[in-house]
Amino acid sequence: MTPCARNQPYLDALARAGAEPVLLETPNLEGFDGLLLTGGKDIDPAHYGEAPDPTTEVDPPRDQFEIPLVEEAISRGLPIFGICRGVQLLNVALGGSLFQDLPHHPPTPKELRSQPAHPVRIAPDGKLAAIVGERLEVNSLHHQAVKDVAPGLRAVAWAEDGTVEALESPDHPVLGVQWHPEEMPDAPWSERLFSAFVSRCAPRAAAI
Repeated sequence: MTPCARNQPYLDALARAGAEPVLLETPNLEGFDGLLLTGGKDIDPAHYGEAPDPTTEVDPPRDQFEIPLVEEAISRGLPIFGICRGVQLLNVALGGSLFQDLPHHPPTPKELRSQPAHPVRIAPDGKLAAIVGERLEVNSLHHQAVKDVAPGLRAVAWAEDGTVEALESPDHPVLGVQWHPEEMPDAPWSERLFSAFVSRCAPRAAAI
């Protein structure tokens, strides 16, 4: 099992899309066809050269486990799907930085995590728009977000206040979203996101 806790909604979403999800026990992607990066605690800002904000809660063992996985997945050409912390980790692992606190971007209460909180605008010329369209109503469970976009990635979705809500790579099968599609299984676009990821991972398993 990875340093993050087992979270059933991710497993259920992958299974509905036809994947065979496996919780990684060692930081090695040999034999896997994709990597799902899930939500969780903040990434240590030392990884992007900053001191921690008082609101930042880090999980160093998880950072040490997952950052090399991103690098390995990129080198192997494996699909990556990052969710919430996952898109932030993608950005940091590839050389970007984060806003450590968004005081004017309050997260949805956990009891309402399946409910939409705000709209996002999606770049019409990106991979994400081809999957879900150019506008969504999404949930919001984060207090950090992408600041400087990493080389090799591009921002492709934004909240109304300009917060980056999704990143993708033009050169690799890499996509990350700031919201939590696994918590909104009844939204048609949620199923399309997981199905698109799993279709890129065929024929075997997706590691999380």
